[in-house]
Amino acid sequence: MAVLSGLAPAVNSTAAHAAEGPDVTAHRGSSGMAPENTAAAVDLAVDQRAGFVEIDVQRTKDGKLADFHDCTVERTTDVEEVYPGRPGYRVPDLAWAELRGPDAGSWFHEDHAGEPLTTVGDVIARVRNTRTGLLAEISPCGHHVGIATDFAKNPPGRTRCVRRALAQGRLAVQSFQADGAREFHALLPGFPQSLTQR
Repeated sequence: MAVLSGLAPAVNSTAAHAAEGPDVTAHRGSSGMAPENTAAAVDLAVDQRAGFVEIDVQRTKDGKLADFHDCTVERTTDVEEVYPGRPGYRVPDLAWAELRGPDAGSWFHEDHAGEPLTTVGDVIARVRNTRTGLLAEISPCGHHVGIATDFAKNPPGRTRCVRRALAQGRLAVQSFQADGAREFHALLPGFPQSLTQR
């Protein structure tokens, strides 16, 4: 992945971080030790004192912002067993209650059986009052239109903890889509962000 517009303003260490060495970003949470994009992965990243936890933002059929990477949910859940025979399993085709049901942990290890998916709001609550910052990637999936606006206008862009994290350089957004990055910047111009390409 090449960074076209750097995240330096967002991921520069605070003075406390700088004294401890470089920041570590936990990709999709601590995804090497827990199932990606789940509360377990986020909590483990916080416990491991990661500098940042990177999440992926997608919108469900009923407008919830979910933390999920792939454009469809088959790879890391048992959604096909829970809802057999559907023509597809894209995130925006499923309501949050439907996404919350499938097991998102067994594929990783039996110790994580039954682990559900999580929302962006839940991730923010989990990193609040910790030393771990947040790097939110706006989904590159083509079926999402206006998700950057949704993210900017929803509570994640308005809470006190988010404002504090911004002031401390512990929150940033990245996008693979130039339109999404511009859209987000127009709504929250002070929010550190980057445009990336694969």
